[in-house]
Amino acid sequence: MSKTLEQIHANLKYGSKLHDKLSEHLQSRLKMSRDKMSTRYKAMAESEELYAAYVSADDLDTAKENKKKDGSEQTFTTINVPYAYAAVMTMHTYISSVFLSRSPTYQVSARHGETEMSVQSMEALLDYQFVAGNHAMPLYIALFDPLKYGFSVVGQYWDEQTVRTREYIDKKPTFLGMDIPGAKAKRVAVVKDSPGYRGTTLYNVRPQDFFPDTRYPLWQFQKGEFCARYFELAWAALAEDRKRYFNIQDAVDNSKASGTGQGFGRDLGSPNVSTVPGSDDSIIFSDKPTSLFKGHEVQVRLDPSRWGLGDESHREVWVFEISEGGVIVSARPSGMYHGNFSYDVIMYEPDGYNLLPTAAIERIKPLNDTLSWLINTHFYNVRASLNNKFVVDPSRVVMKDLLNRDAGGIIRLKPEAYGSDLRQSFYQVQTSDVTRSHLSDAQVVEMMIQRTLGSTDNVMGMLGTGGRKTATEVRTSTSFGVSRLKTPCEIASASGFTPMVSKIIANTQQFYEGGQRYRIVGDLAKLGETARDISPESIAGFYDYVPVDGTLPVDRYAQVQLWQNLMAQAQKMPQVAAQYDMGKIFAWVAALGGLKNIQQFKIQLGDPAALAQQAAAGNMVPINAATKDLTRVPDAGRAEGMGATG
Repeated sequence: MSKTLEQIHANLKYGSKLHDKLSEHLQSRLKMSRDKMSTRYKAMAESEELYAAYVSADDLDTAKENKKKDGSEQTFTTINVPYAYAAVMTMHTYISSVFLSRSPTYQVSARHGETEMSVQSMEALLDYQFVAGNHAMPLYIALFDPLKYGFSVVGQYWDEQTVRTREYIDKKPTFLGMDIPGAKAKRVAVVKDSPGYRGTTLYNVRPQDFFPDTRYPLWQFQKGEFCARYFELAWAALAEDRKRYFNIQDAVDNSKASGTGQGFGRDLGSPNVSTVPGSDDSIIFSDKPTSLFKGHEVQVRLDPSRWGLGDESHREVWVFEISEGGVIVSARPSGMYHGNFSYDVIMYEPDGYNLLPTAAIERIKPLNDTLSWLINTHFYNVRASLNNKFVVDPSRVVMKDLLNRDAGGIIRLKPEAYGSDLRQSFYQVQTSDVTRSHLSDAQVVEMMIQRTLGSTDNVMGMLGTGGRKTATEVRTSTSFGVSRLKTPCEIASASGFTPMVSKIIANTQQFYEGGQRYRIVGDLAKLGETARDISPESIAGFYDYVPVDGTLPVDRYAQVQLWQNLMAQAQKMPQVAAQYDMGKIFAWVAALGGLKNIQQFKIQLGDPAALAQQAAAGNMVPINAATKDLTRVPDAGRAEGMGATG
């Protein structure tokens, strides 16, 4: 007999044999994953510093800054050239445009011959979740993290929000549902719960907070036994949801007894640039609002009978939430139709055997360091050249005049040097710029960075030198430049977007209750239909995410021009024009160009004989006759005989 969730929570009381057994299982898996994942934390921190392109100050720069305070010397600061930042952001701009510039963003196709109406209904629901659920920002972050850390993690859950409003109204006392005559109205509070967003919510997981089963490569993490993430939550949120959370007070007491050193802690990234939000450990156990629960959400594919959670012997996904001190505060079956962990990993590199892939910014770190060295040494040498150096005989020259930095100064000689050769008392040391070639060397390093990442000048939007360029040359050069980024986009689509959208589709089919009207997206919306009532039956079936092909969406302005040329050519060939509905093509091209109200200008054409019959019956009036009638209507403020104001 299966156990209820209430019975499972009661059996997992803190200190019980079952609780201690499951806590040990969960913590041992977390430790195994953390030991492997932590080997990449140092490289991730260095990537954060390189991306930030912060200005470093060594001891020499600090000393010069102290001398600058009295105005005696101009300072020079060592800089890290932000070329890696520029190259990475260029890649992110291209990749995000490939994925997020489609309309709709989540495009699907029927797997087993589902109707086109069902496909359009599913795309309408997915587009609603993308817009109303604010999926754009998590996806922008998810497309950026692989460039910075090597991979990104996106989690999801079905969210049913409720908006609570409170207002005060004047209400008369009632008796048996009737207002009491003469009774004075009282000011009472009315609380109303209104349904809010219903759909899938996406959230990002820091790569340092993600703990997959490290016995499998990252791209196969769904095959692992478990998958976990670190999270922080207000204690009040745990206490509010008593159906989901238990052992709350035990977790608080355990945290106080263990102190701030409980668990293995959280990696915060580079201390120079990381500003990960969180609470202050010094006050985490107080009653202040900043106090947070710190723990892990662990999703495990387990056999309930072996783990003491039921009599079933088939493996299924369960979700546990455990504090850093080892107190289990939540345990429940996942219950999702897709049957997988609720995370998706996006990668850009086809690394199928290593546990973790290498980040794009990490690959160019040596080149960016070389570029910074070339630029800084050149600046140092230029500064040395500007500071004149002299060999002086202090017995013949007044050193006070020589050290005076005022413009137009006079250097006096001592009486002992009168009449002697000045070149024997004063000599300027010749200096030369030995780093003149560093700037040309820097261009070579920049070219190597571009070829390594595929982030060329054409992708950055900068045209090469060599005179004027035709539109065809620019378009051809750009297409060749972006072909280097085509494969990373396709890999990201296969590794992350395809399984992610599959989960969103499964969640929608599982939890959507229907009874609402949604805006139609895609080509059908351009041809007249704008909204449709969607029921759970209309989205039944199997759908697949249409993957991106790695190329930028077609330029709409260029597409409109192409259609205009085709329509002009079709008008010259009646045998071709007769095979197509030119009116619908015209409306589609207008919508493609951005005209959203083209349908309001459409008129319905009728058969001439039928129109004459309706006019004879008095049901229709010729448009010129209607216009004549309108001119006889007196308009306010119109001079007679000057025509209609409309």
